[in-house]
Amino acid sequence: MKIKVVSTSFPQDLPRSRGSTGRTKAKPLGWEQYDCVKNANIMVTRVIILLILCEAKKIFWMMEQPVNSLLQEHPMFQKFLAFRGVSVRRTSTSMIWFGGKSRKPTWIYASYLVWIVNFFSVQGFLFFPGKQ
Repeated sequence: MKIKVVSTSFPQDLPRSRGSTGRTKAKPLGWEQYDCVKNANIMVTRVIILLILCEAKKIFWMMEQPVNSLLQEHPMFQKFLAFRGVSVRRTSTSMIWFGGKSRKPTWIYASYLVWIVNFFSVQGFLFFPGKQ
């Protein structure tokens, strides 16, 4: 079985804080009049399309987000979670376990929790489940 890691990095020169994007739990799309916010929302939609494809083809997927991310509030992510047959699990980890310089708590979303446990076991990292 081949496993491919796909990473999408947010451009460093664009504003990312909630104060500069206008994102809140009540308004997760933020200030869409700004191109950087609009483009980030498009990127989220593209990620959701890929997740739908993975679910339809029964392909295991895993995605990480900083714990302060509002991705889970995004309308497209909410619609994805509501699809029949979609079962998303969430656990937490720390980037320091992966060689990061700080703790940086992170959510890991995946199609099956058992795969997350196996991933961390194979990698030799301690596994501490977060909120499910």
